Amino acid sequence: MQNFYGNETADWLSYLPRWAMPKKRILIVDNDEDFQMLYSFYFEQLEFDISQAFSGQEALDMLAAGRQADLIILDRSMPAMDGEEFLTRLRTEKKMNTPVVIASVDSRVAPEILELGRVHASLKKPFNVDSLLKAVSEALDE
Repeated sequence: MQNFYGNETADWLSYLPRWAMPKKRILIVDNDEDFQMLYSFYFEQLEFDISQAFSGQEALDMLAAGRQADLIILDRSMPAMDGEEFLTRLRTEKKMNTPVVIASVDSRVAPEILELGRVHASLKKPFNVDSLLKAVSEALDE
């Protein structure tokens, strides 16, 4: 694939015209710094507004302070407050219905978590970047 300069572009850039404009806000909730850097690399290239939280509590605090998110990428396995507790509190206490993509070493999601709604995908780490971008695209296109 060629960009408008005539140069070759990576396959993941082909997603850009479909859903990256206007600028969307993604909150990444993951205690793994390497995955935070990976997410930031791809989503900043696509001109998303990225916020990072390294725990569920930090993410809830950010949202309570007024940080907006069009999508949350959530790790299930985090110390102190795991992804499932974060999602439960997000839906029940904060009454926020922001779409979520779960990305974790264990991709299984408990039925009661799915019943909370708007969990669009559950990806098993390590994942293919195309599968992440497809899940994000589908969640944002809803």
